[in-house]
Amino acid sequence: MNVEYVSAYPTGDLSDGDISAAVSGERISRLFEMLGWNVTREFYVNDTGPQTDVMVRAAQARLGQQSFEPNPFLDGLAKAVNDTFDTTLFERTEDAWFETLRSFCVSWALDRARGVLAAKGLAFDEFRCDSEIDLTSLQSEVLETFRSQDLIDQDTSSNAGEIKLTSTKLGDSVDRVLRTADGRNTYLFGDACYHADKFNRGFDGISVLLRQDHAAYVTPLNIMINALNPGAKGHVRLRVLGGEIKNVPELDFQSLDEALARWPKEVKTATNELQTQGLQVYRRALQRCIESNNSPASQTDGQEILKILNQILDVT
Repeated sequence: MNVEYVSAYPTGDLSDGDISAAVSGERISRLFEMLGWNVTREFYVNDTGPQTDVMVRAAQARLGQQSFEPNPFLDGLAKAVNDTFDTTLFERTEDAWFETLRSFCVSWALDRARGVLAAKGLAFDEFRCDSEIDLTSLQSEVLETFRSQDLIDQDTSSNAGEIKLTSTKLGDSVDRVLRTADGRNTYLFGDACYHADKFNRGFDGISVLLRQDHAAYVTPLNIMINALNPGAKGHVRLRVLGGEIKNVPELDFQSLDEALARWPKEVKTATNELQTQGLQVYRRALQRCIESNNSPASQTDGQEILKILNQILDVT
């Protein structure tokens, strides 16, 4: 299970909202682990966008200059650049140093973020940078996946041509533009490639935690991920609003035997809200499996565990 959360731009210090999102992400990751998932905690890093370009140029501009407003992040970054590089490099044209400096600045920013998170007892397993993803091949792959499901509407009247995901076929309120008529890829198309990259890395399930300012993105994101891999086992998505977990995901076991194999044996009582949520999710999935399974042996084990869960959760 890939659980992605925070995913702030690497262009400044983590905010209180980012830390709150990290706490929520850790909670949901532990819930999945309690239910038997092998969880990877992922922080997506957009290190190729214009925000990063601005940060790189701001750090370079601060070298040897005292006329800027104090900014702990940029001042610290400029000092690190000054201590690391022969600053005569930056007297050359920008194309001679920009990509090298971008890589350094992003690495420095992520190390700083890791330190802030570690001070709160938080950590990620993966910082997945946009620059590490082969977008060219993924764009073709994603479009082909959508076309195979008749979900692409392309304007062929020009060389570039607008490309839309016909997401209204899957319940969206509008069709979503993936590529504009002048050939520019949209944010949604980039996101589609990133989530396709997750499936290509072998994850069976994807969980994305979004905050209030991205609430309108929940429906198109769900539709898009479903379309990328409609048969993904254990595929769930959720959102975070105001730092609190909403829409706790359901489990979808393929058989009663699988459900029994995932029984969190170490949990004998629900001692906190997180465990209660997890056991409620597991109980509902187990109940569905029991109702659809005819194996007497598995039925016996399943009914016994269901009885324990009912006692823990006080279900009559």
